[in-house]
Amino acid sequence: MAPLAQALSPQLVESSTSGLPKHVYRGTVDPGWVVGSVPHGGYVLGLLIMASMKSQQQTKHKDPIHVTAHFMQPTAREEYTIQVQVIRTGSRFSNLTANLIQKGETKVLTHIIFGTLIEFDEPEPAVSISEYEHIPPTHPLFRPIPFSTHPRNSPPSKMHFKYGKFRNEVRSAHDPTIMAKNHVKLDAEPGTHDGGLESGAWWELAGENEELHLSMIPFFADIFDNTPSILSQVHGKEIPAM
Repeated sequence: MAPLAQALSPQLVESSTSGLPKHVYRGTVDPGWVVGSVPHGGYVLGLLIMASMKSQQQTKHKDPIHVTAHFMQPTAREEYTIQVQVIRTGSRFSNLTANLIQKGETKVLTHIIFGTLIEFDEPEPAVSISEYEHIPPTHPLFRPIPFSTHPRNSPPSKMHFKYGKFRNEVRSAHDPTIMAKNHVKLDAEPGTHDGGLESGAWWELAGENEELHLSMIPFFADIFDNTPSILSQVHGKEIPAM
């Protein structure tokens, strides 16, 4: 199987700039990034994000801001075509549709909004532009970035066996501080805390030639612990949950 960075590599085969731009990309679903026999949903969505980002490279809106996806049918481990169509371009955002097609059937429909993200190393503005930009640690919405516990001090986690081939290509370590907060809430009196469940983990790709990319966000989001999994760790004494 190819590294994830290489597996997310649709190639441009057709482009039209008359009127609203339209681009067509093709590729083959990598057989390693599957769950059972079906391509992993986050990986498939990453293909659509990557194709859309490539189509926006020469525009003023290069960064995906919001994605809505509809999986109409299961995808397959075979060739695919992605059609990217610009619907509207404004001063701050561009709206695109990106659809994945296999054997003439549309498998995934997406609507993607592109804009401009601030650079990671850009200095903070002198005046805060949002009341939620600087949330104090005592606020219920506060999320520490980076986490309180360094990854070398966080216990490594094993991925679920359902992830098959690629479960050894991805490593994670959950922050024990966050899980401890869940257990504190479990034993506390009602009304003495903000409720809810929290989860946080360090993730990395194990391959030597891997590179992180924005198009991988759907993949990591899809393999992250879901609510039943967190509930099983807090309430079910870590009984495995699907």
